Amino acid sequence: MSIENRNLKIGTKLTATYRKQDFTCKVVRSADGLRYRLADGQEFKSLCAAGGPSSARGRTCNGSAF
Repeated sequence: MSIENRNLKIGTKLTATYRKQDFTCKVVRSADGLRYRLADGQEFKSLCAAGGPSSARGRTCNGSAF
């Protein structure tokens, strides 16, 4: 299921499953604004980046759909 309301509150936890593996992401506030923090501590400016090549899936994706 994709995200319909992109105005996520701080502390919102998102979960996705890809190839039978679960990935979690939490909306956090940083000095530079909102960030999406993966379970391993990596932070990204967008959901696409969080689910993209250098992170969860290891390839480009639509973050709000992932």
